[in-house]
Amino acid sequence: MARRAELRGVCRDLLETFTSRNNDLDGYWALGKIQTHLQQGKRRKLCLDLVTRELEKSDKIFFELTEFYGDVLLRISYSRKIPEAWIRYAAIDIQSVSNEKILCTSRVKTDLGREYSAETFADVRPHDPIVELRSGGPYGSRTTKRIIRSSLPHLSPRLVH
Repeated sequence: MARRAELRGVCRDLLETFTSRNNDLDGYWALGKIQTHLQQGKRRKLCLDLVTRELEKSDKIFFELTEFYGDVLLRISYSRKIPEAWIRYAAIDIQSVSNEKILCTSRVKTDLGREYSAETFADVRPHDPIVELRSGGPYGSRTTKRIIRSSLPHLSPRLVH
């Protein structure tokens, strides 16, 4: 039987997946696109709500990312035998610290009110399609995302409150 304290590990796993080089958005590294978005906007922080999967209007370009990491949260929780009902809130916060550094924090709040989190810094330059190569082909990270989504048919598409 799982314990709620294992949600600390879920936070770490979620963050490790999120900050990896395989985090793809439209063929480019998602963190670079987020860094550019934050630096061009008026805010220095972005919150991806993995439970409601809602974003502010100006952040709608990251909807696919929010959907995907909501599914990753479900998959990681399921693999640890953690019931969906234990998770009331989950989010990934991304904060631009400098031109080439961001702080990523994953947070999960339980049904009992306890909050677990993990954070890490990532070195990332703003997105620049002129110097970056776009991933593609049948074996890129989009294929991985389809595989992860298809491995969740037994779980609800959204976490139930």
